[in-house]
Amino acid sequence: MTVAEGLRRFRKEKKLTQTEVAQVLGVHQQAYQRYEVGKVLPIITVLIKLADAYNVSIDYLVGRDKEEKIQIDNLQKVELADLSEGGD
Repeated sequence: MTVAEGLRRFRKEKKLTQTEVAQVLGVHQQAYQRYEVGKVLPIITVLIKLADAYNVSIDYLVGRDKEEKIQIDNLQKVELADLSEGGD
């Protein structure tokens, strides 16, 4: 899921309009619309406000789930193990 898809999904689940979400964020409706269609990525302060408003983590908001984090953690462990084996 892309950031735009996540923003659209959460807004629709909460039955909010783009204008209502934009007001909460303190941005123009057109700016929020650009986030939802993927023309512009929201800055981190906007993502924080959105995650707080929807009561979710930023990772969850933008489509990163627990499974993906586990895979990344495992990859990092493998890379660290590879470094320690050959790095004398």
